[in-house]
Amino acid sequence: MSTLLPRQKAPPAIDVIGTDKCTGCFGCYNACPYNAIEMKISREGFYIPIINENCTYCGVCQEFCPVISPSLIPDRLREPIIYAGWSNDREVRIKSSSGGIFYELARYVIEEGGSVFGVAWDGANRVKHIKVTRLEDLPLIMGSKYLPSNVGKSYKEVLKEVRSGSLVLFSGTPCQVSALRKFTRRKYSNLITVEVVCHGVPSYVVFDKYLEWLSKKEGKKLSRINFRHKAESWDEFNIQITFEDGSSKNVHHWGDPFFAGYLRNLYLQKACYNCKFNRLPRNADLTLGDFWGIPKKLYNKEGTSVILVNTSIGDIILNNLKKLGRITLHPITSVSTATKKNPRLLGSSLEVPPLRKEIIELTSREGFGSIVRYTRPLGSFKLRARHYLLLLRRLLKGY
Repeated sequence: MSTLLPRQKAPPAIDVIGTDKCTGCFGCYNACPYNAIEMKISREGFYIPIINENCTYCGVCQEFCPVISPSLIPDRLREPIIYAGWSNDREVRIKSSSGGIFYELARYVIEEGGSVFGVAWDGANRVKHIKVTRLEDLPLIMGSKYLPSNVGKSYKEVLKEVRSGSLVLFSGTPCQVSALRKFTRRKYSNLITVEVVCHGVPSYVVFDKYLEWLSKKEGKKLSRINFRHKAESWDEFNIQITFEDGSSKNVHHWGDPFFAGYLRNLYLQKACYNCKFNRLPRNADLTLGDFWGIPKKLYNKEGTSVILVNTSIGDIILNNLKKLGRITLHPITSVSTATKKNPRLLGSSLEVPPLRKEIIELTSREGFGSIVRYTRPLGSFKLRARHYLLLLRRLLKGY
C-alpha cells in the first residue's frame, strides 16, 4: 500500500533568482493563489516582489517566473519577417514615438470589439498598465514612457478576456510579454502580444529626484513630461516638459540630464544589463521599435518603425492592416540592416557602470543635482576616472 508524500516546500521565486535578476515583471504577483506577494518599489527604485505572511511555500510563483523558465511560442516563425513601416495617417505618426504602427494595431483590435492593454501615466508621474476599449482613449497608451510599469493584475484580466472569446492586444516590455505567456500557459488565437525594443528601465528613485530638481530649477511645479516630442523630426526628438501654469519647454534628448544618464545606462535595473528576453528569437507576436539607422530611401521624417513579425498571428494582423490601406510596409531582407543601430534586438549586453550603485544612493541622499555632472557629455569619462582612482587607493591601502 502506497502513501502520499507531502509536497516539499519550495522557496519563493525571488529567493531563487535574487533581486539582481528580477525584472519586476509582475508574473509571480499575478500567479500567487494566496495573495502572498506584494510588488513594491525597492530602495534602488524598481518593482520587486515582497513576500508576506500568507506564503505557504507552494512553489507556484517559481512555475510562473519567466526568469527561471522562459516561455516559448508554439507558432513562432523559423526566422522573423522584418519590415520598415509606418501609419499612413500623418497625424498618427506625429503623435506616436516612432511610426505609429502600435496605434493602428490597437485601433484594429478596438474596432473588432476587443480590448488593448498598454502603459499610461497614472497622474502621479508613475506609469501603469491599463485596459482601453475606446478609440478616444488610445492616446493614453501611446508614446514611450521609459519607466518601470505597474502591471497590476493585468495578466489575470487578459486571461479572463481571451477565455471569454474577446480579441485582446497586450503591449509591454519583452520580460512582461514573456511573463504573460507563462501566465496564459498556452497560445490563444485571439491574443496578440506586442513587445517594444527595450533599452532597459531606469530607477524611480532617480526619476523622482529629477522631477524635484527640475521643478526647483525652473521655479514652478512640473505637470507632465513627454519623452518623445517630435518638435523637429522623429530621430532628433525632444523632451517636452509642461508645467502647472501651462508653460512648457523643449530640450533635445541628449541635453536633458535624466534622459542622457538613462541613455548612458547609469541607473538601469540590474537585470536589464544582461537581459535574457531582449534577443532573438523573440517571445511576442510582433516586436516594434524605432528604426535607427534606417536606409535613407526609407526614411520618414515623422517616424519609421522597425517591425519584427515573429508568429503567424503577427503576420496575419499586420497584413490585414496593409490590405486596409492603414500602414506602409517595406520588407527588410538583411537582419544586419535592422540591428546595426538596434543592438538590443539581438540581445547585446550592457556594461554595468562602476559607480551605478553609488549614483543611485547619492541621488537618493542628496538629490538629482548631485549627479548631473555624470550625465553630461563628459560624464562617462568622469565615472571611469573616479572608478580607477578608487581602485588605485584600495591597492595602495592593501585591500
